[in-house]
Amino acid sequence: MVLIHGRMRSSADWRRYGYVEGLADAFEVITIDVRGHGRSPLSADAAAYSLAAMEADALAVLDECGHERAAVFGYSMGGRIGFGLAAHHPARVTALVTGGAGPYGPPEGRDAELRLAATFDQGIGAYVDGLVAMLGGSIGARYRAELEANDAAAMAALSRGNAEWTDVRPSPDVPLLMFAGTADPQWERISAAAGALDAELHGFEGLGHMADLARSDLVLPVVRQFLVRQLHAGGE
Repeated sequence: MVLIHGRMRSSADWRRYGYVEGLADAFEVITIDVRGHGRSPLSADAAAYSLAAMEADALAVLDECGHERAAVFGYSMGGRIGFGLAAHHPARVTALVTGGAGPYGPPEGRDAELRLAATFDQGIGAYVDGLVAMLGGSIGARYRAELEANDAAAMAALSRGNAEWTDVRPSPDVPLLMFAGTADPQWERISAAAGALDAELHGFEGLGHMADLARSDLVLPVVRQFLVRQLHAGGE
């Protein structure tokens, strides 16, 4: 299975929060640094961060690892990439789990993304302030330092690229689990999308964006149960 992290994060999150260890006994776990993040190449070109490019990266990793199909677990922006894969390449996705994400374009709208990108001129700190405000949360000093370690030009380009992402509809042939914290600003929208897609939905009471992912003690049992059930049903 492939794990895809969120914006301004890296594949290290999956180990930090215990997902790799918690899934490795049942699955071959593949983690990806999304382009512009971690050890993947940076670009200051917004076109480099199209949804199609992100999908192609994930499929290239699958190809390199010798797998035709895989389950996908994406959080936040990674979940939106997962929706794109399930919409545009459903034959390669055995099941999809998304956290803190819906199958739509920029969560706060195109204009909000472009305003966020414009804060690059004020430095990475201002960009982080804008992102946190857009997600409706507050962050600690360590988490803020990790966000500010990102490349400002790449993150500005990422926002401009994200601004052009559009709604997608994942194939009904791909089993879908969606979760989010009920304090996530997108919770109502995510809940509505899950209903429209006939997806399994779990809301983690009182948790905000990213706070739910950090609670792997709550999330992992739900994810494991769903994936094992779906993949056994499919004979994978």
